[in-house]
Amino acid sequence: MRTLGGVEQALILVLTMIALLTFFYAPIDLAYRIGIVVFAFTVMFLATLAIQILRVQKEALKRAAQA
Repeated sequence: MRTLGGVEQALILVLTMIALLTFFYAPIDLAYRIGIVVFAFTVMFLATLAIQILRVQKEALKRAAQA
């Protein structure tokens, strides 16, 4: 399986930093902190899932064109 590209890595790194900084340093209620962290990790999961699905579809189209 391929690794993530530069844009995907940057997206994950930025979202991870936002989630961690928010959780540990934001002066807001704990419930909001947890919500922000869950939202950030959900976006990361869905983005990587979408990227993988697009790659699989692209490879399937290449194989279909070669056949």
